[in-house]
Amino acid sequence: MASKNIILILGDDKETLASAQGIATQLPNCEIRRFSPECLIGLKPADVARMTVVGHAHTTRYGASDFKPKEFVEAFDKARTTAGFKREDIIGLRCFGCELGLVDKTGDCYAQKMTNEFTLHGYRLDLSAFTNRNATPVQAMRVGVGQDGSTSVFGFTTEQAARRGGELREQ
Repeated sequence: MASKNIILILGDDKETLASAQGIATQLPNCEIRRFSPECLIGLKPADVARMTVVGHAHTTRYGASDFKPKEFVEAFDKARTTAGFKREDIIGLRCFGCELGLVDKTGDCYAQKMTNEFTLHGYRLDLSAFTNRNATPVQAMRVGVGQDGSTSVFGFTTEQAARRGGELREQ
């Protein structure tokens, strides 16, 4: 049997569920689960290797529980141990939420802080943050955080670059 694409939702509001359902249309064999200490029970290692997490997010908190990066990793670790998985079973997380990858003036973002916490807890995983910020012209930014802590930002543009792009399309 093929592995499942697990989508963990960090809230039960209609927007979070609708986002998860939209993502599920793009991935085969999806199963949406509410994030909890028991959310990974009954799954196989192949099911948890690469999971998706969806929730409302700000630069300092994630999901309905307003997890700070350390709190999220601790709760995730509890779910992993409750289900009997090893840290090595988790290869990657795709995290969706506004401002997860928004880089602040100090050069940090929630996704980077969360990756740092995963590393401190003994994980070696790839974390991708798909984010949106209404003030950003592109409306979408993807921040990839490597195991070495390096950050790559894709899809982000400045207002000036967005205007220039619009001018070029009009020509």
